[in-house]
Amino acid sequence: MTIEYRFNRLVFTAKSGDQPKRACSIAAKAFIVFISLCTLFPPAPAAGAGAKRRSLAPKETPQGAPVITASPSNVTIPAGQTQGATTLTWDGGSAHPYAELWVKVGAQEEKKVVEQGKGRREMKVKAGKTYLYKLEDAGQQLAGVTVQAGVASEASLTTELGTPGGRAPGTPASPKADVKQSLPLSAAGLRLKQFYLSMNVESLWIAEHHVNWETGEPDMPESEHGNKTHCSAFVAAACQRRGIYILRPPEHGQLLLANAQADWLNSDGAGRGWRKLADNAELFSQAQQLANNGKVVVAIYKNTDPTKPGHAALVMPDERSSTRLQNDGPELIMAGTHNHNKISLKNGFHSHISEWPEHAIEFFAHGS
Repeated sequence: MTIEYRFNRLVFTAKSGDQPKRACSIAAKAFIVFISLCTLFPPAPAAGAGAKRRSLAPKETPQGAPVITASPSNVTIPAGQTQGATTLTWDGGSAHPYAELWVKVGAQEEKKVVEQGKGRREMKVKAGKTYLYKLEDAGQQLAGVTVQAGVASEASLTTELGTPGGRAPGTPASPKADVKQSLPLSAAGLRLKQFYLSMNVESLWIAEHHVNWETGEPDMPESEHGNKTHCSAFVAAACQRRGIYILRPPEHGQLLLANAQADWLNSDGAGRGWRKLADNAELFSQAQQLANNGKVVVAIYKNTDPTKPGHAALVMPDERSSTRLQNDGPELIMAGTHNHNKISLKNGFHSHISEWPEHAIEFFAHGS
């Protein structure tokens, strides 16, 4: 009988009469020869295999890399105030679900803020300070962002926002300046404008997210109910920070809050310092001028269908001409389907306006 030892295409035989040692020796020699041949003449790769292997090599930074951002990273604090705010957004990625947020203020020792792999949080910052926010895991820094806070003088704000009349300094008035003269913006109006901008409404109170009404931050990621728009919650939060009361949670839930606020302003608002502006030809200019003088002015619409939401917004201090006021109404800051730091009344309430000029939107000023 003959025993065959096969290695790839090589065949070695041992007869049945061979001694066991000889049979093993033949097998060992066959294996050594096979290995040697493979080393000298490696098998050719299959067609396209090399190209495929190279295409799998990573060429970009993997998705899910740790990141942290601050909005804004340069905080301008209105003159006369000592602190502002920035909103941090961070994500440690799938590899760091227990990442920690740390902060270092100037030369001070760093402090732990929270252990949370992913999140968003508003952070207070003081004028003249530099903040370094770091995302760490087990003592290793994953990402970082620097935030600087400075105070804006009234003079610099005037330069940034423009001079009364909407003209650059030194530019002579046009012959029609008396017709298109912009409403002046006082120092108090400048401060109110900066306060509204510090609310960071374009990044918070986002539609289709269940949010904390006071901060605008998502607070129930898994929620599938109550995730509509948050116009009235934003108005309530801004008023609360100014020390002004308007109907808000927990006295009324966020659902259909704008309709309830409209009713409250008409019934109980006067007792809390609110005054309804007369609906006449001067309504838009009066609302805008009060805001420009530093007064909180609410524009609000109550839906005629009590089962559907209304809308609420704040009048943003702005140097608007009489022509723009007539054509588009006052400037607003608002949350809604889309959030805006600056949007006209006509555009902000477009889904509730059936004619222009309109008479369904009411204006209430506080402390005027």
